[in-house]
Amino acid sequence: MPAIAADHTVLVLYGDVPLITSDTLTPLIDQAQHGALGLLTATLNDPHGYGRIVRDAQNAVTRIVEQKDASEAERRITEVNTGMLAVNAACLQRWVSQLDNRNAQGEFYLTDIIALAVKEHVPVHTVQAAAIDEILGVNDRAQLADLERRYQRRERSA
Repeated sequence: MPAIAADHTVLVLYGDVPLITSDTLTPLIDQAQHGALGLLTATLNDPHGYGRIVRDAQNAVTRIVEQKDASEAERRITEVNTGMLAVNAACLQRWVSQLDNRNAQGEFYLTDIIALAVKEHVPVHTVQAAAIDEILGVNDRAQLADLERRYQRRERSA
């Protein structure tokens, strides 16, 4: 973070999510360049294992709760965090320095920056992934083979 200029936009991606497209990422970057935090979410029939997007009565994002830390009601939320976001570098630098590991896993959650943004009145605007394929990660050979097939189908129909 110290090498990133404060006025730049930071795009957070995962190296094991190969099918993400620029069409999906561009709106995230646009949100960040207009003063908001752009957060990529997806709605899943089975959200098991994913962090849930918690919204208030006005439908504004208030925080992300990880599965292990979620209440029963929060586990029923089907809108999930993909982990991908775009935000102003100065904000991200400030928020990362405030993270702690007081949670069920004893880990530092980058997702906690969402609540910090809300606390500072930085708008959190969500963008839904265009296709579920775009947010799927690769953790083993079976998942790699599945994503390779999905990629080939996508290329054939392009």
